[in-house]
Amino acid sequence: MKKDWTPEQTEKRRLILDAARELFSKEGVGNVSMRRIAAKVNYSPALIYRYVKNKEELLDQLRTEGYQILLNRLARLEIDPDPIKHLANLAVEYGGFGVDYWEYYDLMFHMPIQISEDGTVPVKGYEAVLGMVRNAVERAIDAGHFEGCSVDDALIMSWSQIHGLISLYISGRTPFHIGEERAKALLEEIPRHFLRMVATGKK
Repeated sequence: MKKDWTPEQTEKRRLILDAARELFSKEGVGNVSMRRIAAKVNYSPALIYRYVKNKEELLDQLRTEGYQILLNRLARLEIDPDPIKHLANLAVEYGGFGVDYWEYYDLMFHMPIQISEDGTVPVKGYEAVLGMVRNAVERAIDAGHFEGCSVDDALIMSWSQIHGLISLYISGRTPFHIGEERAKALLEEIPRHFLRMVATGKK
């Protein structure tokens, strides 16, 4: 698909992308047709193909946008001298992204994705985000934390914990009685406590 869009074409393509993001998150990628997306923005099915090739291109573009937003948020953090505090700061910022951009998060981390033969994820930005988190985990291990764990084990352990919290939050499955503000606060508090306990053995 061409890149030299006019301002008007860019705006129309943006409308299509935003409509697709909303529909994919609410109804699932497999349940949304190009015709459905076209109807959402009041375009004819034929017109929408002037701006995107297919549903796969839409999904890939949206995921790329999401990873870029996440990468920018993580990159703005200063590196804390304490590697566990830095890892916790990354986890909290990651959680904030999941709350603020839950539709992107859903597409990036809840929808199936095709893995390349070399084991990488062929979505621009994914490897950069993974590399940033991996470097933080390596710093923690080099400092003597996560005793007995490989980098991959510590990475998955840390990532899955915050991912589980975000998934509960954006699916509305956090206990209803704690309230919205408390649920958001826990997305900051729990990763810090969890990482401190798991990485250092201290409560």
